[in-house]
Amino acid sequence: MVGTPTGGSTGNPIIIDLGWGYYGRICTRHEKLADGTEFIGVGIHPDVIVEETESVIFGNDNVIGEALKLLN
Repeated sequence: MVGTPTGGSTGNPIIIDLGWGYYGRICTRHEKLADGTEFIGVGIHPDVIVEETESVIFGNDNVIGEALKLLN
């Protein structure tokens, strides 16, 4: 994997209205990686860390560029 660590969530939250315009989000699934490693609250770390830059706005994705270099 190439990129940056994930946010540490399954992406399946339940949203709770706390009142007065505030909301809480709670992860509703307990999942692990195939090897049993927990990633909730930790994230999934790539093999090669490449930070995104503002160049992606102009159509130059440096993360994809680095992945293509590794493949070649």
